[in-house]
Amino acid sequence: MHGVLQFKTTHDEGSFRPYRRRNAKRTKSGCLSCRVRHTKCDGSRPICGGCVRNHLLCAWPNSGKAITTSASAGSGRPTQPQNATSLCCLSPNRALSLWPRLHGRLGEQRLLHHYIERSAKRLVINNVISNPFLAYILPLAEQHDGFLHVVFAISASHLSYEDQPSRSVALSHYGVALRAVKYLITDHGSGYRRNSLLIVILLLALCNFEVIDGNTNGAVMQHLLPCCALLTSQNDLLETVNKDCACFIAEQYMFLSNVNSHIGFGPIEENRSRPTENQALDLSPLSYRAYYRGRCSGCAYALFEMIPQIAAYAEKPAMSSPRHLDPDIITEFHSLEQHVLLWVVPEPWDGAAPPDSGEIAAAIFQQMALLIALHCALHGPGVPSPPILGQITYCLSEARRILKTISPSSGAWATLLWPLLHIGSCITIWEEQKDYIATFMAMENKMPVCTSTVSVLYKLWDAIRQDGRYYGPYGIREFLAREGIKLSL
Repeated sequence: MHGVLQFKTTHDEGSFRPYRRRNAKRTKSGCLSCRVRHTKCDGSRPICGGCVRNHLLCAWPNSGKAITTSASAGSGRPTQPQNATSLCCLSPNRALSLWPRLHGRLGEQRLLHHYIERSAKRLVINNVISNPFLAYILPLAEQHDGFLHVVFAISASHLSYEDQPSRSVALSHYGVALRAVKYLITDHGSGYRRNSLLIVILLLALCNFEVIDGNTNGAVMQHLLPCCALLTSQNDLLETVNKDCACFIAEQYMFLSNVNSHIGFGPIEENRSRPTENQALDLSPLSYRAYYRGRCSGCAYALFEMIPQIAAYAEKPAMSSPRHLDPDIITEFHSLEQHVLLWVVPEPWDGAAPPDSGEIAAAIFQQMALLIALHCALHGPGVPSPPILGQITYCLSEARRILKTISPSSGAWATLLWPLLHIGSCITIWEEQKDYIATFMAMENKMPVCTSTVSVLYKLWDAIRQDGRYYGPYGIREFLAREGIKLSL
């Protein structure tokens, strides 16, 4: 049934267990937020001192939440409400009225309203009737503190682009959500089997926060690795929910892993016996195509699927030198190039509306990024030889022209961070660099990641002017390693 997240299992799933310190007397006087954060609560009502200091939602055990404070007799585990694993979608219009615990909490109401009206729309490329970041995340946020705090964190981070004080609010809520997911993962590893899919959804929500917030410490990869472990350890995990929700989960994972696992090209190594962290994120048991709905990557999903192939080609050693004259390298180049060039806009899925002009333009921009990256991979690290550089220059001109055709209000901008960085790494003329950034920053509904990406590009361009080895996708990887930056895109 579309619009309902219904788990098929029923035992001990779905709710966060209130924190209970070992060998300490259980208390029922603390608020739930303090319990999740593992801190002592002063018991002040309606808002405790800790929640006031940290700008957190102060929820109490008797507020009707799905989290309970009573432990099962003899087990030491909390009892779960019978409906903890049954989740109906909420209409965004009713979200505030259905959450009485937000009444009087103007700060949290503002964050929730902003998430519904702006942030959730920024997370999808298609302006679909049923936005999954509302249809699925809001009901989870109503039942589980971890999801509620990640919603607040996403909203506050988005707000912080224009309202800097919201930055500290975002980090406070993020910290609570992060502790909640770590707690669930620890429980899962200790044998207390919560619903694995809830952990996956929460991890993906944290990934979206890292991207919006412009994290430069590699936090997205830290969330994706346990996601991958859970999905691969239970191959039928996506079958435990309705297909629409499974699509939502699979698409997010595909897009985030393909993009964040391959930011720049790694060094060409003769021998690589161990799987890399990037390869560890490859989910062969997960048939992504069966779940495609175009919410995260739009009509360009097949182009984003090519990123790992081109990255692997870029790191493949040549048998002869120079690289671009090696017969095997040339053959594989032409095969991949044909694959990219033969891409066409796919038919709409299940009677959905066809992609608009902005979505198509964004897909062609991604296509240009792949062609540029592929030509750089043909040459290898450094500034390419003149014939290859000529092809790259043509693609750069087309990419810059296409970028200008995308409306500032288009949802397609959400997919453009990876191609923007990789195309930008090959622009060497100062006037073109300034025009490129101006076009990107003309988009509406901007987020902090826009600022961090632009900052990295400017620093990369400075490095290229000093040393040509920082040119292109190979240069991106080397430059980021030199600066200790791990982008979240």
